[in-house]
Amino acid sequence: MEHRTQHPPTDLYNPTTAHQLTTRLTHLLHTLTNNPDQPINTIDILQPDERHHVLEEWNTGHNTHPTEQTLHALFDAQAARTPDAIAVSYQDTQLTYAELDTRANHLARHLITQGAGPEQRVALLLPRSTELITAMLAVLKAGSAYVPLDPEYPVERLRHVAADSGAQLVLTRHGVIADELFDERVRPLFLDEPWSADDVEGGGADPEVRPGNLAYVIYTSGSTGRPKGVAISHASIVDFLAWNQRVCSLTTADSVLQNHSVAFDNSVWEIFQCLISGARLHLVSTETAYDPDRFLDAVREHRITSLNATPSQLRMLLGAERDVADDLRSVRIIFTGAEAVPQDVARQILAVTGDDCEIHNEYGPTEATVTSATCPITTELLDAHADQPSVPFGRPTDNARLYVLDDYLQPVPPGCRGTLYVGGSAVGRGYLNNPARTASVFVPDPFAGIPSARMYRTGDVVRMLPHGNLVFLGRADDQVKVRGFRIELGEVETVLARHQAVGQAVAAVRDGRLVGYVLPAPGCTPDPAEIRGFAADALPEYMVPSIVMAVEEFPLTPNGKLDRRALPAPDFTALTSGREPRDAREEALCTVFAEVLGVERVGIDDSFFDLGGHSLLATRLASRIRAVLGLELAIRDLFSAPTVAGLAVRLAESAHHVRPAVVRVERPEAVPASFAQRRLWFLNRMEGPSATYNMPMVMR
Repeated sequence: MEHRTQHPPTDLYNPTTAHQLTTRLTHLLHTLTNNPDQPINTIDILQPDERHHVLEEWNTGHNTHPTEQTLHALFDAQAARTPDAIAVSYQDTQLTYAELDTRANHLARHLITQGAGPEQRVALLLPRSTELITAMLAVLKAGSAYVPLDPEYPVERLRHVAADSGAQLVLTRHGVIADELFDERVRPLFLDEPWSADDVEGGGADPEVRPGNLAYVIYTSGSTGRPKGVAISHASIVDFLAWNQRVCSLTTADSVLQNHSVAFDNSVWEIFQCLISGARLHLVSTETAYDPDRFLDAVREHRITSLNATPSQLRMLLGAERDVADDLRSVRIIFTGAEAVPQDVARQILAVTGDDCEIHNEYGPTEATVTSATCPITTELLDAHADQPSVPFGRPTDNARLYVLDDYLQPVPPGCRGTLYVGGSAVGRGYLNNPARTASVFVPDPFAGIPSARMYRTGDVVRMLPHGNLVFLGRADDQVKVRGFRIELGEVETVLARHQAVGQAVAAVRDGRLVGYVLPAPGCTPDPAEIRGFAADALPEYMVPSIVMAVEEFPLTPNGKLDRRALPAPDFTALTSGREPRDAREEALCTVFAEVLGVERVGIDDSFFDLGGHSLLATRLASRIRAVLGLELAIRDLFSAPTVAGLAVRLAESAHHVRPAVVRVERPEAVPASFAQRRLWFLNRMEGPSATYNMPMVMR
């Protein structure tokens, strides 16, 4: 009889993993035998070499950075080095580093006369513009911390943030938002009004600002129903920028696209990484940021070399019906993050950009200064981790520390699930005016060897892979990410429950969309559309449920807790009307609406937003209408006319008033140069002949 050697199956565990498991089990049994009274949660099952790997070797990237600097001092130094270089541009306005520095100094001196100084907060309520960047720098130069307010947020939320931050000044312009935002606690300073020009020719504002002083406060969604302000010091952001500059190596030859809201901490990277390195910062409008064609036009026009975009934005760009590879040919480095990066998006962007562009997956909660971990995305990385739910987000940045811990704050072995904690210089100061919440998540760091060191409990459930890379698995709480935005479901639920017809409310994410579930208050019949509109008056657009569903009861687990997974799936089709399209244009629009929203049919009176539409889907709809009907649709038109019937009228009016592509005009004897031509002439006169703007190509 032939003898066959039986090999153990390796479909679940490879030999290395099996050996590690048996070694840990043996160690656990020995420890329990020798110390039967020792609490089991205090037993460290890691072997000494594993503990060294997860806490030291894979966990630190210490580098000496200029921690004694402040953010605005770094800008001042760069402005002195490249005073005539273009610092920032928006539409037809651009400022050199010297002009930006002068204007910021001027405003900073005025802010000081109004009470600005170290540890004071000044709110910014301005649309995207060069004036916004000037105001941001001026607040820092005056020694204060800036608190960004997005004009597109509801007044109720802006009022809360302005009051909670303790900001006594709000820099704004007339007409940006309704006057009811301001009260006796918050004083507006209108930048479009004349104000004192004292000491215009003086130097910098020169307040005594230390690295430990507050630089900015950005508000995030709060589980208690109110947003909470994350306080970040100059030392933390300067340390982050020093690491990031080592990675991306921006120079005066680079152009950076600023497309995120200043109320989102990715904007800190976009703005200040650019302005401390001499690169050119190009701002785009909110409408451009969420319109794939306009976004790509801006990248091409300004020859953008460095780009920061969420995975949702990248998916939007990749879906554009044009040659995306040609549009992105100037881009040499892309940073993505704010949400888990799907494998398919990573592979598509790699295929589009080719070998000349680096792509980095970044991870970092707002509480830990923009970015705490990073990982270059390569085909080899994706192939090696094809079995993971998303692309790994790598290892810690310089001077950050990442710990994967169990419920007893013990490190878990590689391959096991645990909660991610961030330590090191990346950790922020905590939540402004909220010591109880700060103490609950900013806890002592037992592994740093420094008594005062703290670490931030992120609530993200992760796994440490072999060789130290981390991959996101989910959340340990009710926080979710939708389109790159962090949302505490508790805040959404609190707002929904305020409606008089709602007894209880629950929020959940289904198929990538936020859904609200409500139980009726006694004697009431909730109107889902009315409740959704009520939520839109209090919450930012990205936090408004795509649909609100009235239910008779909430499903519970056997132990009596809410079972979110058992909540009924939303049926958007049930919200559609019966009115059929009346002509070919309405029929085409109904088809496009249904395609983008993922429903079977759409009636001509159905609202795009009541059927689950949001700003990101609106850009996809505009792109499809452009491709199918050959008509341009501005996103604001969809917000004002969200139904097929209304939009058909709006498109008909636009088509009727469209001027012919070529119009005969009288040609003057001397044709004036455009702004772009004047800029090129100026650079040619200043720098001399250059091949910078030559566009080489090969033709056969």
